[in-house]
Amino acid sequence: MLFANVINKSYEYVYSQYGWFGVMFALMGLAFGIMASYTIWDRRR
Repeated sequence: MLFANVINKSYEYVYSQYGWFGVMFALMGLAFGIMASYTIWDRRR
């Protein structure tokens, strides 16, 4: 529940600062980071 609250607060902050472009950019960066970490874990094994 706390994690969702942090996400909501950061989402509101990013939206107020950068608007929809900032939100989409942050989501793309998050997805890219997750994919990159998965490929790193695959290469380690």
